[in-house]
Amino acid sequence: MSTLKVDSLVEKTSGNGVHIAGHVIQVVQNTTGGSVDNSTSQTYVDAISVTILPKSSSSKFLVNFTGCYDTDAGGRQAFFRIVRTIGGSSSTVSGYDTTLGSAYNGGDRQISNMHIQYLDSPNSTNSITYTLQFAPWGSFNIEWNSQGVRSVATAQEIAQ
Repeated sequence: MSTLKVDSLVEKTSGNGVHIAGHVIQVVQNTTGGSVDNSTSQTYVDAISVTILPKSSSSKFLVNFTGCYDTDAGGRQAFFRIVRTIGGSSSTVSGYDTTLGSAYNGGDRQISNMHIQYLDSPNSTNSITYTLQFAPWGSFNIEWNSQGVRSVATAQEIAQ
C-alpha cells in the first residue's frame, strides 16, 4: 500500500480550485432583520434569499434557512417552500407545512422558530438564488422576522 503525503495542493489552472469530493468548496450567507408580513391566504411572499455562483456543475448545495415567525392567535398553520432561481427560471424545490407550537407573545400572538435545510443538485454553473417563501393557511397574518429576530440564509457548495 502506498501513502501520499503533501503539505499543500495547488490548482493546475488558476481559478479552477482543488475540489475534493465531499468537502465544502464555498459558503455564502445572507442575514436580514427586517420583518415581512403576509395576510393573503395561500399566496407566497419572500422571507429571505441567498445567492451562490457554483464552481462546478457537479456540485451539490446544502441550503439552510433559520428565522422566527409569528401569527395572529387564531392562525396556527403556515406553508413554507424553497424556490430555486437559475438564469431567470424559477422552480419550487421543496415545500413544508408547519403547525405552530404553544409559545405566546403577550397572549395575542403565537411565535415559532423555523429552521429548514435542503440538499440540492442543480447541475449548473450559473448563479443560483435560493429563496424561502411563506404563506398563511387561512385568513390570518404571518410576520417573518418577528420580535426583532434576525434571519439567516446559508448556501454551501459541496464537491462531488
